[in-house]
Amino acid sequence: MRSGLVAAVACAALLVGCGSSAPGASSAPSTAATSAAPVSAAPTSASSGSPQSGWHRVADLPNAVGGAVRNVIAGSTGFTAVGSSGLRGPGAVWTSADGTTWQATPGQAALSTMPLDSVVTTGAGLTAFGVPCAGTGECVTTGEVTFDGTTWTLAPAFVGENTAEPVRFASIAGQYVGVGTEVVTPEPLVYGGRVWTSATGDSWTQVADAPDIANARIADVAVGPKGLVAVGSIQSKSPSGADASVWTSADGSHWKRLPSQPDFTDAAMLAIVARPSGFVAVGQGTNGAAVWTSSDGTSWIRSADAAGLHDAVMHGVATVGSGLMAAGYGQDGAAIWTSADATTWTRLPDDPAFAMAQAVAIAAIGDEVVVVGGANGQTSPKAII
Repeated sequence: MRSGLVAAVACAALLVGCGSSAPGASSAPSTAATSAAPVSAAPTSASSGSPQSGWHRVADLPNAVGGAVRNVIAGSTGFTAVGSSGLRGPGAVWTSADGTTWQATPGQAALSTMPLDSVVTTGAGLTAFGVPCAGTGECVTTGEVTFDGTTWTLAPAFVGENTAEPVRFASIAGQYVGVGTEVVTPEPLVYGGRVWTSATGDSWTQVADAPDIANARIADVAVGPKGLVAVGSIQSKSPSGADASVWTSADGSHWKRLPSQPDFTDAAMLAIVARPSGFVAVGQGTNGAAVWTSSDGTSWIRSADAAGLHDAVMHGVATVGSGLMAAGYGQDGAAIWTSADATTWTRLPDDPAFAMAQAVAIAAIGDEVVVVGGANGQTSPKAII
């Protein structure tokens, strides 16, 4: 439910770093978005430096006190991040051309009681999803807002039950595909994977429920030469209660779950990125972070466990040049890893910019990397560059 998510994230955090920490920077955005639409100007943020690592936490992120940044995408005009300024809203949207200086969308009625969880760039602008949370009751029904470059508008046709909403996106065959999870029953706790499709990005249709996505949490989706590959977890009898899982689809409407594999046991995949050599998924294992690779999306190999993966979980992954960068967090704050080959990972040393931060999403343009999330124990929103 909404309160559980935000209570763990006291205020927004945005971290930005130079991609020289990862091999070989390039100029292409590393997320599924194709562009980031500009918004009206607001006071820009200042940044506090951590010059020893190249990372900075963006101080005084506009309109973010008491809230959290939940997602970030990269596009041709820069970065777009979404979240909220409080437990029950308003929703907040920030944009940046360079990852360092950020501006916030002025308050608008459509966002007044809707904390935002995800965003996708469409042909008409932006579409974002969240859980409207007016009043004092429990907030479980999700909603959609669209942005045409000037105004955010509530899309009344989208209603997701039990906090079901698209959280990650891809596009294939001229349509957008979003994936997410529904809490089917709270007692006993049962999840169900959910998929939505849209021809325009503003009107979405939920794909019919099917056995292959039952008892599942679908966390992310990417597109490859043979179609879509989604990752997440299924409820199981493993000690953690979950096993990693992968689904494939040629069209976004019909999905097949891969058979269980030994490297999926007692783990969860939380993010995926497509690369010329195949796919890389990251997430959580019994000791901390876990990484899987696949050349075709169907046969997966888990990278060997290593001390640098322990005591933290990877929540996002992005291509930075010819290498990779992953972001997540542990008990002591944000954690950043780099890899040249997707198999061997190096965790960056702890840094003042990472302290008390919970990194939940990552995006990159060239050698500029943005990591977003929340910051426990802070008195004002922060961001790291």
